[in-house]
Amino acid sequence: MPTMEALREHGTTFRNYPYAKYATDVKFQPSHRPSGRFGEQKHYFSGKHKLYGLKIEASVSAQGLLVDMGPHEPGSVADLTMFRKRLDVHVTNLKKTPTEATVNDNDKGYYGLTESVRAIHPKKRPLFGAIKYTMAFND
Repeated sequence: MPTMEALREHGTTFRNYPYAKYATDVKFQPSHRPSGRFGEQKHYFSGKHKLYGLKIEASVSAQGLLVDMGPHEPGSVADLTMFRKRLDVHVTNLKKTPTEATVNDNDKGYYGLTESVRAIHPKKRPLFGAIKYTMAFND
């Protein structure tokens, strides 16, 4: 994986998060309802998507290349739980040199992550409000 210095030299950083080394998110893959007892089936049910399926955590660089991918998990497992199971991998990838300021970019499914890893979150619209122009681009 390239260092932050190399990414900056080549101009291949994230436009809105130039200090992020890579972005991590989880993809939900719907599937048919598993056979078996309900207790076995409900483990694969995602309350967010209201479907049965599996989840995969992937990290991509600013160049659009896959940096890291975790094993699949049942649909009921939270994004934050998946990240924490692989925390050692992320800590290794986000190890800072004295000249780097590496920050992991993640979405709203990762609130609470800042306790264990340096992380940033996208801006969220206030309840019954509008996003200010300065917040619209998550800069």
